[in-house]
Amino acid sequence: MEDLLSFKHSIWRNTSKFLVGSLALLAFLTVAILLLFFGVVRFGRVNAGRIEFSELIGSAGEPKNPSNAFWSDGKRIYACLKVKSFDDTSFEFNCEHNGKVIYQREGCLADLKKRSTGNFIAVTARVSFYLDRPNAGWNKGTYEVRITLGGKLRRSGSFLIRSRGTSGESELEMMEYEDNSTGIVFSCPRDWVRVKYKTDSLTGFGAVSRASSIYPPRVVIYATNLRSAEAQSLNEMLKNEGQTSKGMFTSYLVGEMEGAYRTFEWEISKSGQRLKLKSVQVLLKSPEAVLGINCHSLAEEFESNVKIFNRMINAVRYRD
Repeated sequence: MEDLLSFKHSIWRNTSKFLVGSLALLAFLTVAILLLFFGVVRFGRVNAGRIEFSELIGSAGEPKNPSNAFWSDGKRIYACLKVKSFDDTSFEFNCEHNGKVIYQREGCLADLKKRSTGNFIAVTARVSFYLDRPNAGWNKGTYEVRITLGGKLRRSGSFLIRSRGTSGESELEMMEYEDNSTGIVFSCPRDWVRVKYKTDSLTGFGAVSRASSIYPPRVVIYATNLRSAEAQSLNEMLKNEGQTSKGMFTSYLVGEMEGAYRTFEWEISKSGQRLKLKSVQVLLKSPEAVLGINCHSLAEEFESNVKIFNRMINAVRYRD
């Protein structure tokens, strides 16, 4: 009899443990599902590709015949990009012309996506914004676009509006080229000459303006032997080298490549003259190396060239 009671007690004890364990597991799964459903626990992080501009887009939001230059009689211009995000990721879209905001929009990416992707897994999707031609028509010149995602991640780009039949604007039309040895794609004005660079200090490629100047504007793209492209680390290097008077780095982003940006002045000797130059230097951490982009011009011509320098820098990317 005692053996039977002991056996029943053992069954009840094991059954109780099983029930308690099952309830605990059920409670855990319920809490986990609720946390995932309400977006408290998330997988992945917000990211985005580069901005592409086009007058037409496909059914999936992809740009048709992307370009950085458009005619002033165009009806609509789209800004397209791929984003990895959650439904409730916030966005800010700004477009400026001559330093003035001409269009601004805020919201959640769920409003732009073709379908809901939820708030617990970051999913990649195409989104697009558009600008309609103002009633008074497009003003000629460069338009700067900035898109901020989640209050932190920023992407920027620019496009040019020009009038048909006018002269002087065509040199700003950008052409895209690819360096076969590195897989790097870059853009420069149509009338600039592509060149290769090889000196004791660097090997790279780029382009030079045809402008009639003793020192025409130019861009140089090259791989460095640096390990970091963080502004703080680079500024420490400048301090150690006693170069703080030449301009310090600030954080910068091109596409998905994080890095740093600075401007500085320097001098060279050419044809018996001392020339004062001003440059933009950008260092970017890419999957292959820390990439360097230098844009140079005469200091007195820098302000008229810096916008085109920034357009070339923001267009640098690796082959898809």
